[in-house]
Amino acid sequence: MRGWDGLNDDGREWWPCEHHKSCIKFEDRFATSIIYHPHGQTYAAGGFVIRPSQISLNCAYPADGGSQSALCHPPGRSSTCMPGCKRWCDPAKGVRNWGCSWPAENLKEMLVEQRFNSPYGGYNEVILDAATWKQNLPHTIEAVFIRSEAPERDRTYATAVHTAFLKEYSISSQEAPLLEYNASHTFAPFRVLL
Repeated sequence: MRGWDGLNDDGREWWPCEHHKSCIKFEDRFATSIIYHPHGQTYAAGGFVIRPSQISLNCAYPADGGSQSALCHPPGRSSTCMPGCKRWCDPAKGVRNWGCSWPAENLKEMLVEQRFNSPYGGYNEVILDAATWKQNLPHTIEAVFIRSEAPERDRTYATAVHTAFLKEYSISSQEAPLLEYNASHTFAPFRVLL
């Protein structure tokens, strides 16, 4: 899931930042999280449920990885740089990796480290490739979500984002619904709103 963090194009929360000097240096990635019990925390009150088959993973961290400090020059994937990723973690160290990122092929090890170091909750940070994200839109996004405890202003914002997303891609809410997310409902955390 991707919680809104302001690192997107204005008025198009589903599109990476491409026009503003304050965030354009992050145009080559989107930070997201893998949500599972008991790690159901999201970064923001609302955001997107992502379709895994439509994205490419750069790297992952078992907690907030500080990925904004990991920039590529020029932006984008290359043989020498992976956007949002720091030095690679060493699988031989198991759950004792610090200040590093897990490559896509070691996603399982990242989740094991998260469960070991934060057994009672918290979010992880999974960095996705923005080029693949954009290329596969609107199918990258399975739904728009809002947390069940979110205040009314956030609910209004989520509804507006959902409406704009459907309009931009001429799709219906059956193709990308607006969902309420309740992390305490372990086996059925989503409820369709629209």
